[in-house]
Amino acid sequence: MSAPHSANMAEELTKEWIEDAIGCLELKADSAHEEQVLAKSVNTLLFNSCKAPGFLNGRVSAFPNRGTYPVHFLWDACFQNLALEYMNPLLAEDSLLLLTENQRIDGKIPQFICSTWVRPYESQPPLVGWAALRLIKQRNNVEFAKKVLKKLIKNDEWWLSQRMTRFDLISCSSGFETGWDNTPRLDKGPILALDMNSYLLMQIRSTSEIARLAGDYGLAEQLSMQANDYARRMVEVLYDPEENIFKDVLLDTGEKLSIKTPASFLKKQNY
Repeated sequence: MSAPHSANMAEELTKEWIEDAIGCLELKADSAHEEQVLAKSVNTLLFNSCKAPGFLNGRVSAFPNRGTYPVHFLWDACFQNLALEYMNPLLAEDSLLLLTENQRIDGKIPQFICSTWVRPYESQPPLVGWAALRLIKQRNNVEFAKKVLKKLIKNDEWWLSQRMTRFDLISCSSGFETGWDNTPRLDKGPILALDMNSYLLMQIRSTSEIARLAGDYGLAEQLSMQANDYARRMVEVLYDPEENIFKDVLLDTGEKLSIKTPASFLKKQNY
């Protein structure tokens, strides 16, 4: 907590901090070039990580960039967790707990969190359950499973109530919410987005598995049945048998959109 008195002291303190932050990480590269890429990735994650006040108080956040984007994005945090889960345990847990602990009372997790505010309307792809399940299995951490389970159920309920449509699937009206930002998929208005529904299905399945790992087998079975029903509904509404592909559906008319994107492959992967 005190400033170093010399360059040598600063170097030693930095080495200690990096060793602690890297934790149990082992870089297994197939070439010198790959080793450099991996090392740079680790360095970027670590040097964009910091403790901050306000909503981020008490946790360490890995920002996309400490200068330009000192905020904690929902799905960025979940993807970064793929690397953080192999490093210091607290870095990986904090990246997800910052999201669940700043969950709105109705279950919404905002698009991003920073020290003083959150984006008020949009959320982002519901991937916390997927990331949490990976982390729980990686570390066999039952206590972490119990810590996030109720939060995930609440988040699932928010999507299924606040974004629900007459098609019994969730809709999306903002590119920011899908993570695609400026996408032509939304040019005609809100859609039943293939990717968002697939992510929600994946989170419900993940929540079911987390419930099982936490010892609540009844809840796990209930969530598994809910996920199966949701998957069947996605096939009924989003699948185009003539082209043998899943498509986004325009909310206003129920029309299947002709535009084909990588989102079309997500449903097949999760069914």
